[in-house]
Amino acid sequence: MGLFRSDGPEGEIGKLIDNADHNSVNEARLTDLDSSGFTGRKGAKLYDQPLIDYLNEAEQPNYIFYPDNQKVEISSEAGGSSFVLDGNAIYCITDERVLVVVGRENEADASLSLPFDSIIGFECKSARMKHRISVTIESEEIIKEAISISNPESSNIQQGRYLIDLNIVNAFDSKDIDKANQFLTREILSPEGGASDSDYLTKVNNYLSAGETPQHILRGGTLEITYGSDDEYKSGKNVYTVVTDERVLVVIVQRISGNDTRSIEYHSIDGVSFEKGMLIEELQIRAGGATYEMQVLDEAEAKKAMKYIRQKMKSAQKPSLETSSDSAPDPTEQLKNIKDLHDEGILSEEEFEEKKQKLLDKI
Repeated sequence: MGLFRSDGPEGEIGKLIDNADHNSVNEARLTDLDSSGFTGRKGAKLYDQPLIDYLNEAEQPNYIFYPDNQKVEISSEAGGSSFVLDGNAIYCITDERVLVVVGRENEADASLSLPFDSIIGFECKSARMKHRISVTIESEEIIKEAISISNPESSNIQQGRYLIDLNIVNAFDSKDIDKANQFLTREILSPEGGASDSDYLTKVNNYLSAGETPQHILRGGTLEITYGSDDEYKSGKNVYTVVTDERVLVVIVQRISGNDTRSIEYHSIDGVSFEKGMLIEELQIRAGGATYEMQVLDEAEAKKAMKYIRQKMKSAQKPSLETSSDSAPDPTEQLKNIKDLHDEGILSEEEFEEKKQKLLDKI
């Protein structure tokens, strides 16, 4: 777009470099057509104009990636078909969007703009040798633009909803991927202006039972469920964890395949905890042999929700701790139950010792 000129490190380009979140943003990668890559790697090559000319006015680049896979694959969910833009791809994460520019020697360079408000899912993974960022977006207009650039005579792309899935594999180490993940989480998932529970309630109201009352509503971007050695991973623009007076309800907003839900009854919950990492915070619930890990954005609200869940667990499981002339529960089994409750923090030390002594007196 020609909004910036190559005025060196002291001018506008210097400001972009200084304000970037990552040192991958430098003068060569912004202004050169054939810029140097990472150590031991082939640099990206553009043919029409440098990366900086694709930026909007006042747009701030924060990360520049040169992926291993030099292609952008575009798939049609409705038609089940796909095609690939081959070339020297550059991925630039700015404060507005994910920008993809593909340099192509024998035809015009291609560019795709993925604004943050259009991204419906993303994932950052670090492996031993390769580190990957995946971005998912639904947009009919973008795929039409890409078709006109890549293959104007393509007839197998049908009308319908379309999905662009970008897998960015790069030479950064895991710490760099973690920083990019933190940045994307803040830009894509954080509610603008601090949305309130009443705003979120409109998103989940249809999933509540008659008379069911939400006590806490937490927003995040992912839900991971572990069943022993098996994992189920759900991600989307929004994942709402709704703590009600009856259960814990998780609503996964998915524009492509439709919303998904998970319901966790209080009597089935074995434990709940709040886990705070360097980049993300999670509410973890163990129930029915599974572990549910819900990403949350509001630490204070998540801790309040955890306290409420523990109170509901205690009241739901309390009858199993009381003796009954009809059922005559096994005292040794009750000892195990109260120890588990104590380990989970549901019973205080004083409550645990009192109940333990009563049960020992019966043995």
